[in-house]
Amino acid sequence: MKTISEIADAEMILFRHAPEYMFEFANTKEDDLVKHHTGYGMHLRNKYKLWFESPLTKNWRENPESRNIDAGIDCSEDHPDAISMRIVEKIWELTQLESSILND
Repeated sequence: MKTISEIADAEMILFRHAPEYMFEFANTKEDDLVKHHTGYGMHLRNKYKLWFESPLTKNWRENPESRNIDAGIDCSEDHPDAISMRIVEKIWELTQLESSILND
């Protein structure tokens, strides 16, 4: 099983080979991370099969009665959109750490 941290670590390895992406993440303000939800978030949802196979979203897929629906919006913590956003946030944290180390 891949955890959010394991996925973020794997993506950081790729980022090191594409420094322009790491630079973009490192220079994104935390409040603006949602801008990565559609493009990069969709990439994560597809690559790690968050909609169909991932253990991270298993409960969401198999127990629809446990979903947190508010005003017609699925706000479940294990919804694929929520999981991909947590991965984006973890990657952002790692880029911040790496950026601060490089700037010291």
